[in-house]
Amino acid sequence: MFIKTVNGVMPSEQYPGPRRPSSDPPTTFEELLPHARQVAARQTGKNNFLTTGYGMVDEGDDVLMVVRSVHDELVVKTIQTALRERGLTVDTIELDVGPDRDRTTTLDVDLAITEDPAEEDAYNEFLGRSPWGEEVAARQGYDLLIETTAGPIPWEAHKTGEPYYVERIPWQSPETLASQATHFPADLLRLITQKTRELIFEHGVGSEVRVTDPEGTNLRFTLHEEYFKNDPAGTDIDPAVWEEYYDEYDWPRREFTYPDNHVAGKPWPPLLKQEDATGVIASTLGHHSIPYPRIELEVKDGRVTEIRGGGDRGDRLREIHERTRDVKYPDFPDEGLLWVWECSIGTNPKAFRPESFTRLSDPGTLTERLRSGVIHIGVGTLSLTRSRDWARAREKIYGHVDHHLNFPTYEIVTGQETVTVVDRGRLTVLDDPEVRATAAEYGDPDELLDEAWIPPLPGVNTEGVYEEYAQAPTAYLEGLDRSK
Repeated sequence: MFIKTVNGVMPSEQYPGPRRPSSDPPTTFEELLPHARQVAARQTGKNNFLTTGYGMVDEGDDVLMVVRSVHDELVVKTIQTALRERGLTVDTIELDVGPDRDRTTTLDVDLAITEDPAEEDAYNEFLGRSPWGEEVAARQGYDLLIETTAGPIPWEAHKTGEPYYVERIPWQSPETLASQATHFPADLLRLITQKTRELIFEHGVGSEVRVTDPEGTNLRFTLHEEYFKNDPAGTDIDPAVWEEYYDEYDWPRREFTYPDNHVAGKPWPPLLKQEDATGVIASTLGHHSIPYPRIELEVKDGRVTEIRGGGDRGDRLREIHERTRDVKYPDFPDEGLLWVWECSIGTNPKAFRPESFTRLSDPGTLTERLRSGVIHIGVGTLSLTRSRDWARAREKIYGHVDHHLNFPTYEIVTGQETVTVVDRGRLTVLDDPEVRATAAEYGDPDELLDEAWIPPLPGVNTEGVYEEYAQAPTAYLEGLDRSK
């Protein structure tokens, strides 16, 4: 139904076969500690995730760690030890997020979309972020705050170190802390990310983008020139508001600024009145839920108009879609919550989906979005924007959910040529001569730039029937992974 041949070639011949990182993860404190030492000593990049480091603080400085009650104890203890070995004082706050339990197919929606600010605060705690912990860090004069596995962090503090530096603790298991993704060379990752941004900027401004994948996604949108200007001329966005976004979040559209392993393939809110994203988003994977039955989101001019399938997750989104149909959010040109604002591209070739992903204490499917060539598409309101603040003040529903595409193709159609940024899950700048030359400084570029993890997708790159997988993807993946 969904999988199609290309020029008569079956999907299994178009896509590389499944693979996983080959090394066994550490199981003891002594085995994991060397990896924690590297993290504790290295300098961080800009808004990093897996490649975060804590080397910006020195001997005698004070560190406050905020971790979750389901965070892996071995990860926490080795990082604490590695920091103390550097002469740092480390205090730790543990956030009680309840007992360990199974993830559900609706967890993304239940956590990330709400009309109750208290539920948003609970979501932040689920991720490991604590606003009151941030207040303690400032009041007590800590030099570094370590918090949250994902999501936003205090941006100004992250950039400037005032009143403290802040970094994430994204490794939820020894498997992720010790992985090649965590120890990928920082300057190489930054170059891959920069080259991807430049490719989009050089060819994309004013052009059409096509995003497709074998599960059924087929989405088109224009990278309108106004998104890449500091001047909102030609839009209905108040100039003062536009400048506020630049001042507060440092996201000038002309530079597509975002983390070192995460490229915005579509400009972020506020969306223009001429927003034209149209087509279908189809997926079985999100950030925090277990894989769910295949869902389709029909999109017209930037807004979701219909939701098909998805099981319980689809039911929840249909309810939210209906309840927000007539709500006008400040960042969107018309009514409704479920607008497409994100189409982000991972850039780390060694990022992967951990073997265990069904329990809250497991890393889940979140880290796979960082793998080079994987795209996630977000619908709803962006965190830390005026739509979020506006909705909180009025008790309106807000938040967003993401949909993963593990074998996408992202093309820019300029009118004269088609420029491919991602080709069936392969980020094309990995074959750029400058990227390969930089990789050669660290070893074999073929090995370093080869994806460590490629997921199995029946009917696409492995045996099986996609339609059967799409009905119960968790059962398929859990059985496959746990049999290894």
